[in-house]
Amino acid sequence: GSMFPTLFVGWTLNFEMWFYLLCAAVLMAGLRVLPAVSVALIATSALGVLLVVGTNARLTPWLVPLLPITLEFVAGMWLASAFVSGRFTAIGSGAGSFGVAAALVILAVVWLALAPTATPFTVARPLTWGIPSVLLVTAGLLMEARLPFRRMTVALLIGSASYALYLIHPVVIRATDIVRSHVWPSLNPPAYVAVLLIVSVTSGVLLHLWVEKPLLRGVSGWLGLTPRRMTGTAR
Repeated sequence: GSMFPTLFVGWTLNFEMWFYLLCAAVLMAGLRVLPAVSVALIATSALGVLLVVGTNARLTPWLVPLLPITLEFVAGMWLASAFVSGRFTAIGSGAGSFGVAAALVILAVVWLALAPTATPFTVARPLTWGIPSVLLVTAGLLMEARLPFRRMTVALLIGSASYALYLIHPVVIRATDIVRSHVWPSLNPPAYVAVLLIVSVTSGVLLHLWVEKPLLRGVSGWLGLTPRRMTGTAR
């Protein structure tokens, strides 16, 4: 019943189950229901703010659909709708699209630098993290047709391994910290951050290649699916 499992970063799995259920329902019903779904999610998020903030209710997985972070799903679905309709491709092919994308990235970075810290369980979450996320994704979608993303093999590999990296990085950071304290306690913070990045990314990629992909292939075969249909194609 707790929001946080033993591997504490797993709390996002609660949101992911809600995300998959919600987006699958919208895809099955068609994008015509998106306005109504958006209004409903805004209303439930407002109710969640009243329940969690107004009454100090205990956070449980059952409150997930009511938390303001769901508004980021709404933004993502509208971005996806605009993308599949070809609007980003039309804008991205224009002469000034690089400048627009660069301006969006700069604005997102400045926003993140100046915005106060916000937890996923407060109304400030979509304002602090959601808005710059929308700006960054919009910039990426504008450049989708102009940059050779498919040829960026290292970046695609790290992107494919991102979830494995997300799950394993707390364990890797703790293990690296134990080793550092015994082997190189005088290591300065910038160098230590670099070591953590290298070790975490490498561990995430190995977990993806040696565990995640074999599991996907096995489950896909068991379900009679192909890995391509199961995992999609990276962009």
